[in-house]
Amino acid sequence: MSAWLSGILVPIVTPCDRQENLKLDLLDSLADELLKKPVQGLYICGGTGDGGQLTLDERRQVSRLLLPKLKRARKTAIVHVGQVNLRAAVSLAEHAGSLGADAVAAIPPNGSWDAAGVYYRALAGTGLPVIIYYIPSLTGLRANFADIAALLEIPGVEGIKVSDWNVFMISQIKAAYPERRVFTGYDEMLLYGLACGADGIIGTWAQIFPGLYVRIFSLVQQGEWATAHALFKKFAAFLAECWKYGALPVFEALMSSRGTPRCFRQPTSWPAVSIPPEVLAALDTAAAELEAEAASW
Repeated sequence: MSAWLSGILVPIVTPCDRQENLKLDLLDSLADELLKKPVQGLYICGGTGDGGQLTLDERRQVSRLLLPKLKRARKTAIVHVGQVNLRAAVSLAEHAGSLGADAVAAIPPNGSWDAAGVYYRALAGTGLPVIIYYIPSLTGLRANFADIAALLEIPGVEGIKVSDWNVFMISQIKAAYPERRVFTGYDEMLLYGLACGADGIIGTWAQIFPGLYVRIFSLVQQGEWATAHALFKKFAAFLAECWKYGALPVFEALMSSRGTPRCFRQPTSWPAVSIPPEVLAALDTAAAELEAEAASW
């Protein structure tokens, strides 16, 4: 069992300016702030990190900046290398390995589960532990348990991130493969994923709520389920308000109000949304208060 592959891994954003140029100085300061928190580490260039919208050179620049920082802090570093062709994904994985990444993750290419097997075997061939990323809403590939089991049996595959409403699959995976590490990905399913046996969380909103995520995870580890559920209900109520405008547009707007002009490059997968200033201000205040309150639970 890899103890370092557990807990809260924050999928850090990769900020850009209004011309969509990479803002490495801002990324540097965001990472410094997150690494002051008791999180396990960072998940780099994933969906929240806008990896699919970055050039290969930009993705390498991000790795060159963040991986040495994570090694110095003795924090876990997982680099997402997917959403590109296989040769490019392998090249990104090798680059991440040369900089000391602990593991790589990848969304499989669209197509079939047979093609996904070829993809993950090639990544495992780099010698780095591999984390499968199951997110059918994005890839269009919905799996049955046999499909997932075939991937988990590939030598070098260490675990899986499950971003799906079907968290029962997490229970199935942990029952059949207790040695594999499983992360729950949907923020709305945070507590339920842990209840099904997930070893950790990689969720977008951990960027804004690192303390809350760590506290809920800690409460679950201590068996304090009632308290964890009460705290999660407050978070779920906050997310329900965000969903009235779209979770990701609100997330980016809140990040902007806190000094990160933009997180996502165009075109995004969601339409432009106008959030009334008074609504955004109220959500910003509610987020800050909930993050502060989590420490007292």
